[in-house]
Amino acid sequence: MISDLPPRPQPVFVLSTGRAGSTLVSNILNSHADILSISELWMSLANRGFVHRRMNGEGFWRLLTKPAHAQRHVFRPCGMDEYIYDHDRPEALPVGAVPPIMTIVLPHLTRDPEMVLAKLEAPVRAHPDAPIEDHYHHLFQLLMAEFGKTRWIERSGASVIFAPAILRLFPDAKIIHLTRDGRETALSMARHGAIRMFMRSWVQFRRVGIDMMRPPTLMGESRMLYWLEKLGMWFINQEAAMAQPVSLTLAGRFWSEMVAAGLEGLAGLADDRLLTLRYEDLIANPRTTIKTLTDFVDPALNDADWLAEAARMPRAMPPKWRALPEAEQAELTAACTPGMQALGYATVGDG
Repeated sequence: MISDLPPRPQPVFVLSTGRAGSTLVSNILNSHADILSISELWMSLANRGFVHRRMNGEGFWRLLTKPAHAQRHVFRPCGMDEYIYDHDRPEALPVGAVPPIMTIVLPHLTRDPEMVLAKLEAPVRAHPDAPIEDHYHHLFQLLMAEFGKTRWIERSGASVIFAPAILRLFPDAKIIHLTRDGRETALSMARHGAIRMFMRSWVQFRRVGIDMMRPPTLMGESRMLYWLEKLGMWFINQEAAMAQPVSLTLAGRFWSEMVAAGLEGLAGLADDRLLTLRYEDLIANPRTTIKTLTDFVDPALNDADWLAEAARMPRAMPPKWRALPEAEQAELTAACTPGMQALGYATVGDG
């Protein structure tokens, strides 16, 4: 059993639209000796992460370990590149039976996620009835103790829309808002099966007046949406829905709407609690940008040797959207223009 919990640090979250380079940020953070890099917790919990206001330890354990119906189909090795649970090990669980916290969160931290999950079980289940945020804090403290860390930073793809829910649960949190050229991001979204399915759900729900990106029907927080999606998943061929292509116009509109919803959720946050980082700056000036990030979290995290190693991790890649035919480039640019202007990307027509 894990004991001797460290103190609760100030919460820190990396928010983005997804497909914006946050996996690279997670890997950079994970290389730091003092940082617990919690990767894709909200994605792992799908639409359930913020629904409950209070729970007991048994309920929270079920949330972490019982796959929802949709997760059994979407969270699989060939379904999404974020899924990193290794099914090739003798002790590995069957596809579709992996607990949500073991699809991404624990394999990001250890090569033996089953061992860590076993250590978590008793203290998580024994935690008393409490607000859901208390259970999350307790979980993060348990993981900090297990891995010898002094603070945690969580990042999930598509998490920028969760800003209202995150700030409700963690009102003192610091937010790192990671942005990227919307054309590159939206094109990647259009090629991602799970996000394509999310796009279609967004369109269908909007037709009946339900906005999945904003309270009171925010995905992950709305109990009504949780039950509607839970019911609907029994009637949807999820593999077919993930495989079906989407237009570049839809992908760009979807990304722009995520940006708008995210900026609304972050509006009014004080400068000392909100840092906006551009992926392009991380690639062009990695050492300076990583130091800016750690200075924002805690200047004591800046270690010269670590910064030198971490700065080697970003790699420049030619933008994939530039390889599209000119007509498709124009279509994608037009759809992404509202989001790019909102983020301050001044010259939308340039690559």
